[in-house]
Amino acid sequence: MRNFWSVLVSRLYKYRYIVLSILLLIILYIIIYILPIFGLYALESSAIKYSYPNEGGTVVFEKKIEDKKVIILKTESNIYYVKSLERNCGIFYCLVVVDRIDKQTEDNKMMFAWTASRDKGSLYDTIFAIITLDKDIQKIVVSNEDTPSTVPLEEVKENSTVYFVMDVKNGYSAHYSYLNSVDVTDFTFRGLNSDGEVVSIN
Repeated sequence: MRNFWSVLVSRLYKYRYIVLSILLLIILYIIIYILPIFGLYALESSAIKYSYPNEGGTVVFEKKIEDKKVIILKTESNIYYVKSLERNCGIFYCLVVVDRIDKQTEDNKMMFAWTASRDKGSLYDTIFAIITLDKDIQKIVVSNEDTPSTVPLEEVKENSTVYFVMDVKNGYSAHYSYLNSVDVTDFTFRGLNSDGEVVSIN
């Protein structure tokens, strides 16, 4: 038995480069073909391209928020999606939540989207996205007050449990929030011009 192990070890050492090459090929195969089945990607670009809707394109906006990154993707078929990505265990990238940006305000000045995905207990990963079709819109106010209207923003803020401002960059903006279920309600998007005036509302 001792001779068997001695022969095996010596042969493995003799062909160590071949063995290492085979192991590397197996690892690469797992990373490229197996991990994506479970939604894990070695590269951020792969997570963007091969996660839903599984289509390449151009990232027109990106923003890092804590351990998440939120991006707006313009696909090769000219459809816009907002995605939130994170690094699982600090190694592999994975998709947290995604939504198609296809809703439009009645005045045709903004396209918007928001969606939420349950994470733990009553907490939800929530993403928001805006595409401005009016160059005058410089900022976006997102709120969840019960009665959306044209009341002053100070009053909107007082009546909201979620209220934040998004800066518009080259016509795009997106945001990620980790919200309690009671705060995930219908959201209102207000487009503001450089003077802080509301010029569009969904």
